[in-house]
Amino acid sequence: MRMKKSPRSTPRTVVVAVRMHEAVGRIRLEGILRFLRRDRDWRIRLFETEGALSSDTLAAALKDGVDGFIAFQKLAPDLWRTLAESGVPTVSLESSYPPDLPPTPALRLVRMDDEGIGRLAARHLTSVGNFRAFAFVPTPDETRWSARREAGYRDALAAAGHTCTTCPPSCLSSTEGEEPLQDWLRTLPRPFALFAATDVLAVRVLTACRAARIDVPHQAAVLGTDDAEIICDNASPRLSSIRFVTERQGALVARELEKLMDGTSRGPNLLPWTYHVLVPRESTSPVAPAAQLIRRALALIDRRATTGLSVKALAHELGVSRRLLELRFRQFKGTTVAAALDARRFDELFRRLADTDEPIARVASACGFRDLTNLARRFKARTGLTMRAWRTQA
Repeated sequence: MRMKKSPRSTPRTVVVAVRMHEAVGRIRLEGILRFLRRDRDWRIRLFETEGALSSDTLAAALKDGVDGFIAFQKLAPDLWRTLAESGVPTVSLESSYPPDLPPTPALRLVRMDDEGIGRLAARHLTSVGNFRAFAFVPTPDETRWSARREAGYRDALAAAGHTCTTCPPSCLSSTEGEEPLQDWLRTLPRPFALFAATDVLAVRVLTACRAARIDVPHQAAVLGTDDAEIICDNASPRLSSIRFVTERQGALVARELEKLMDGTSRGPNLLPWTYHVLVPRESTSPVAPAAQLIRRALALIDRRATTGLSVKALAHELGVSRRLLELRFRQFKGTTVAAALDARRFDELFRRLADTDEPIARVASACGFRDLTNLARRFKARTGLTMRAWRTQA
């Protein structure tokens, strides 16, 4: 995979180890490729699964010549040792550096704000209902990042006056199928709220709840992590989740690797990644009729605000009067329907300005803004910058 030419006389060879079968891997890789579109001459060598990168394949790659290494997957200790000894500039996002190896100047580790993800989960679940119990489902092998998410979740619940019950790992790795998980869920007082370390685990919980005759979201609220849309949108009910991966994550890693290869990186070995946002769906929905109306309205706003959807058209789609819709929005959201539509359009506008190179007029139209002059005035009032200047800074 060859990118654009730069003033360098020879291209740089960069190895990227990434799980392409996972959505987060593809998103991160796209972030790298977007970063490289701006006159950088890199040759990318992909290792697309954990099994594809062994001691032998890494040694062969290093022998052929490698200028930089990016890891979006776990690395075995022997691979870390080889990389450390080679001195190749390395940026890793998902692999834990062996504690017995001293950090090298050519190494950067990007750490997720897993505690922050846990705190966000607690804030969301405590806001959607009055639950008698709160629970957490860790990864079966009790990974470090799972433990950090649990710690953040547990601390935030404690600050709000709640305790947390953790699912025993034996319920998730038992040879008895899903029955141990179902039995554990039955012990939780209803209604309960549950946060799972991953979307895959959350879907297992949803399946076990159905088998145990626990109604989600009426008797339990279930929240996952990753926001893998193909999983969340096809779960029953659709799964609420926390998104923490964007293309900018890939760009951050690529930018830091470039600094390491240029010898201009002087920062700490540990780089934080603090982005996370709640994506609500039916699995954590409030169930009062008025709350259901707001949930349906927000779902339509999320999907269709950028098409130019009006307040009148939204009320018609929901089968209620505009007056009732406005009243419920003020009661439940403390804002107007028009403001919610506007916020969704601006969110998409900021995303497209930062993540694409499309002309500004085309971006504005795609986000549902029809008057570019009016938008330019409102954008500057919000940010203090023109759209072009904001894009340059972003």
